[in-house]
Amino acid sequence: MPMRSRMQRLELGAEMGAPGMAMAESAEGMDEFRPFLTFLVRDETFALPLEEVREVIRLPEIATVPLAPASLRGIANLRGAVLPVADLRRLLRWDAAAPTEATRVLVVVAGSVFGLVVDRIGALLAVPPERIEVAREADAAADARVASGVIRGAGEAPVPILDSAGLLRRDFTRPRAAHASSAAGGAAPAAPPVDAWLGEDRRVLVSVFSNGQEYALPIEAVEEVVPMPDQVTAMPHADGRIIGVADQRRRLLPLVSLRALLGWAEAERDDGNRVAVVRLEGGALLGLVVDRSGEILRVPESHLHQVPSLLTRGGKLEIGSICRLDEGRRLVSVLSPENLFRHDTVREAVAAGDGGEEPELSQYGSGAAERDMEEFVVFRLAGEEYGVPIGKVDEVLLLEGLTRVPKAPAFLEGILNLRGAVLPVLDLRRRFALPPVDRTGQGRIIVHTVDGVRTGFIVDSIAQVLRVPATAVEPAPDLSQAEAPLVSRVVNLPAEGRLVLVLDVARLLDREETGELADLGEAR
Repeated sequence: MPMRSRMQRLELGAEMGAPGMAMAESAEGMDEFRPFLTFLVRDETFALPLEEVREVIRLPEIATVPLAPASLRGIANLRGAVLPVADLRRLLRWDAAAPTEATRVLVVVAGSVFGLVVDRIGALLAVPPERIEVAREADAAADARVASGVIRGAGEAPVPILDSAGLLRRDFTRPRAAHASSAAGGAAPAAPPVDAWLGEDRRVLVSVFSNGQEYALPIEAVEEVVPMPDQVTAMPHADGRIIGVADQRRRLLPLVSLRALLGWAEAERDDGNRVAVVRLEGGALLGLVVDRSGEILRVPESHLHQVPSLLTRGGKLEIGSICRLDEGRRLVSVLSPENLFRHDTVREAVAAGDGGEEPELSQYGSGAAERDMEEFVVFRLAGEEYGVPIGKVDEVLLLEGLTRVPKAPAFLEGILNLRGAVLPVLDLRRRFALPPVDRTGQGRIIVHTVDGVRTGFIVDSIAQVLRVPATAVEPAPDLSQAEAPLVSRVVNLPAEGRLVLVLDVARLLDREETGELADLGEAR
């Protein structure tokens, strides 16, 4: 009997978006049949049992994961959940292809929830049991495709039933106990609070530049440092130092020019301008517009000095102290958020905003208390955003003064003289097998201590200091093969459609490399 006479066939439209409900309704009344969804990859047809397909979506925006298997496209945000997305072509060991309008992602349940990129959707089939056969080793149509069986029909080629779980296990195998969330199933350890790593005699400052001068703000007062917003609404009759207000994470953020606030002439703004979002007294937020961002400095308290009394006779200054670095060759003025708030211009700007109300935290779960917040230094590399817990960052430096070392290890980019100590420097692009770029006048160095060795890692740019509720941070999906993962957690911000991959700093170097770097420092 012809296959079509024994099998109900429901064609799916090309604009199929999320057909979970539609597919369930179509399968009603078919108890005597088993429903399958067919799809095409490189003009070959495959099938999946309908119960394994949670939904079908268009190709979402994807964040790539460094050093992941070639078959992994990356991870995406699916309505607040982190979704790993694999390319079925690569899983089948075929060449990848550029996505088209017909490209779709099957959200499947294969042990865990995974996304599979396919070329296009085929049809819904209601198949009688006698047309379903278990895969045989001699059946090339099934064996070569990691199939659990085939759908057969007279006059038609057999359709392999994809074993999605088995196929994914070939590239993504790692015991869950090896995950950052411990074998007992506990949550990944939270980054230590700021007070735990400052120490009694250390202060952490975020430096910025205005009119060629370097200033700094206490890290505890800085919510984040972000690019200048594209859309800024000017305030009528406002003080000339008030630039306007902008929408920042669902709140109105007042923007004040640090140049003008300090009495400097305004300059034309460009792509280098940044906004330091500062929390003032009473919780109000203010955006200080600066020429460019600088470094994250971790300095001893002894390096901070009071402003000379002669300069404070006229009242409170915006500058709270002077930081003396490099044996006095570098002086950084530390701004005082308390004194900034006393400035009439700042009060006017805060009144023009919305009072610095926090965005709703319901997107992260229940409301987050202050103790339940985590902070990350977010940087960019090849267009992707990565983060490291702020407690793992010793400091952030400008990329300058790098010296090449003859006969040094191949992975070493060079060394820096950091206050009399040798600092080995590596390029994270090379670490992550990313294409090199010309870094003339660009880039930053994030300094970490890995296995007792202080090491600098070059990144493209520093994006911000990001402060989020702990409920917005979740373990990364199990994606790695034999090696432990570089990405340990993910900051998931569904309201912004944003994922920040959190790196495990301890995995940036292996033991052999840390040994070579330690030997290099001793030799120098």
